[in-house]
Amino acid sequence: MAASPAIPVTELIVATVKPDVAESIVDSVIEATTRTLLGQTGCLRVRRSGVHGEPGKVWLFVDWASVERQRAYVANEAVRGPLECRMSAVLADRIPSYHVAFAPFPPAVLDGPHLPGLGAVELMHAYFPPDVDDDARAGAEAAVRDFADGLRSFTNGFTTEMALGWSVEAQLSCDGQPSRALVILIGWTSISAYRRAREDERYARIVPLLRNMEHLRGIDVCLVSCTTTEFRRGVFVRDR
Repeated sequence: MAASPAIPVTELIVATVKPDVAESIVDSVIEATTRTLLGQTGCLRVRRSGVHGEPGKVWLFVDWASVERQRAYVANEAVRGPLECRMSAVLADRIPSYHVAFAPFPPAVLDGPHLPGLGAVELMHAYFPPDVDDDARAGAEAAVRDFADGLRSFTNGFTTEMALGWSVEAQLSCDGQPSRALVILIGWTSISAYRRAREDERYARIVPLLRNMEHLRGIDVCLVSCTTTEFRRGVFVRDR
């Protein structure tokens, strides 16, 4: 499944900060990386997030006008080479980045509530065979929407904001198997609201909607909260 050249995508990058690197240096490198990315044609937005419960892990969510725009940047060694060198000096365990065609785009759910210090986003990857067909994809998307409707029925901790989309790449690893992922973003008012919902017996009733998706190989989940959202024209910084 290839994204159309005209379809905007979000590039997902995840890595772990090297343990001997000072936080100020990491911040400086990521800020420089963000400036470089925003200077590239077609780069619309860069978001940065840590992961709750996993100190040292960093996610970058980079919105691009198209996959082709991002690949043009990758092909520009004069720009990409120095950036990769800087990133490698502070980050380890980086997996190859991948692209997701989120709907809606941009995935504003990542921006969270407008009040600083609040909110979390459940970042879910549901893995399927690389050649998952149109019917299975449609069924999985419907299951996610039914799951969201179920959340609305019993918790006000769900902000009702969400986004979902399929990975352009089909080589994401699930237990060592190349896979395509349906990536789901679900907004929560707080981490505690998310945890309370999961402990509710009504949550257990709707989870099978996801677990029973046709051809599903596995699901992984983490909680993120973007600390900065930087736009090509101007910058909005959320300090958490």
